[in-house]
Amino acid sequence: MMQRIRKASLIYMAAVTLLVALLPASVTAGYLVKRQTQLALDGQQELLESTLQEKKRQAGLYYKQLQYQLELWMQREAVPFLADEGRLPVWTEMKDVNRVYLFDANQKPAYSSTEQGIEEAGVQLKQQMFEQPWVAGDFTVEGKSALQHLFYKIVSGQEVLGYFVGELNHSGLVELLSAESSAAVELFNNKYEIVATPDPESMLKRSINPISKKMLDGNTGYEKLDGDWYAYSFVNLDGQSLFLTVRQPEAEALQALEGQSTILLFLLTAFAGFGLFVGLKQFRRMQELLAAHRIEAHEYSQLEVRQTWKEKEERVYGRMHAQIHYVLSSVQRKVNKLRQEDREYKLLGYYQNVAETLDGFVDKNNQTRETMRYFGELNSHFVQQYLHTKEQLQQVTEELGKAQSLLDQRINMGAANEDVEVQAVWAEAMLYVQGRMETGNIRFEQQFEHTPRVMIQRELLEKTFRGILENAYQAILKKRMLDEDELDEHEDEVNVICRFQNNRICIQLRDTGGGIRNELRKYYFSPTYSRKDHDESFSLYQIDQFMEQIGGKILLENEARGLLVTISFPVL
Repeated sequence: MMQRIRKASLIYMAAVTLLVALLPASVTAGYLVKRQTQLALDGQQELLESTLQEKKRQAGLYYKQLQYQLELWMQREAVPFLADEGRLPVWTEMKDVNRVYLFDANQKPAYSSTEQGIEEAGVQLKQQMFEQPWVAGDFTVEGKSALQHLFYKIVSGQEVLGYFVGELNHSGLVELLSAESSAAVELFNNKYEIVATPDPESMLKRSINPISKKMLDGNTGYEKLDGDWYAYSFVNLDGQSLFLTVRQPEAEALQALEGQSTILLFLLTAFAGFGLFVGLKQFRRMQELLAAHRIEAHEYSQLEVRQTWKEKEERVYGRMHAQIHYVLSSVQRKVNKLRQEDREYKLLGYYQNVAETLDGFVDKNNQTRETMRYFGELNSHFVQQYLHTKEQLQQVTEELGKAQSLLDQRINMGAANEDVEVQAVWAEAMLYVQGRMETGNIRFEQQFEHTPRVMIQRELLEKTFRGILENAYQAILKKRMLDEDELDEHEDEVNVICRFQNNRICIQLRDTGGGIRNELRKYYFSPTYSRKDHDESFSLYQIDQFMEQIGGKILLENEARGLLVTISFPVL
């Protein structure tokens, strides 16, 4: 029995010794496999990145060349035509532009290379607020062709003569995408439609997948999907919003794994599992840190934007105040001059009365005639001075009007406060938004705790509530338009909670509109990004300015299904 035990112990020790001897070799082999695979994937990513940058560069050159040709054409033909100095010949010079329309300064049609599409071009022109030049973001479909509108403001000196609207096909983009490269390149519009591709069969097809969704959210990166590696990027070409993807098979990267034994792959999987476990722990720790600093980072970004626009306002309104001071100084000088001349005017009035009195006693005496001629001249001088004074008073009135107009340009955020009930103001804002937008099939829930009345500017508070409500409903409606085949409308909702805590009123609004792009967060609070098409509700920039004035805050946070907007302000 002892011999058997001794023999089993020896076999066990030998097995353990053999396992310990093989373990370093296995670990080394697994590391080599992992390293080789990583190098192959890095090579793929470098190739994708270089292809992506090259295609973006080619697309930018294409648009610059097109705009240069348009500028030459404007100077040579469009400007004389709109200035009534010549006749516009038939458009034959640019193969990339299918149709050409000219509109005068009042946006009325002045020339069209074809009768078709001029109404649509006019509608597009009136809807767009563009710089020079500007390309419409959405491609339109006509038959089997993909078109986009190119806008160009035609000016002569400081005068706007009219507008150019051209319809571009996608042939030029297809040509640059088909340049020498082994990777497949595609351009998307903001409706997930492929608008430029070397493969004609894929033209105008909608492609909604994790890659295209991330891309249209403004992200840039590399990702694997269905056995292929994708590089994707948001491309802004002189105002044109396009989305670029580069695809390449993963087969080359996977060749590094061929010829390896099963045990090495098993060890590699085990190491990967351990690494994944450690990575998950680190990821959770990172999430906790991000959650702890989210509000601080948001407030810092918002403060940075606020400071930038405050500096711009100081520059703009500084010049405005200087103009007002100049106008008022001029008015003061003229008023002082009129006061100095007042005594002279009264004396001339006395002379006029003397002349009118002597008018009834005129005889044939020469001396009397000379006296009357003298007083007549004084009377004429008085009338001229009176008219001149009246003209100066009119100028004073006009300049005072100019000064008042300049002062009115400064938004008066210091209007008188009112004693208001927050829930009543919210109810009025909700009625306004529901009457203006299609909100009937979006579930709305609200929970208002008892809050004290506040001293605040009622009109500005209501516009603030209207602004966040409109943004929530617009986000849901836009999401439905993009994912109309995948979403259940009955799942959409807007939820509002109002609380009173720490002497502050806090309102939280949640929607299911998909959230915001974190990459563009710093632009949301600029006056040029979130602009309303009417004056009855505030944009995010105006809400932020109002909150800053009353000591409040606005916070935007992405959640699983949408956006959480938090507004808080003190009870004044």
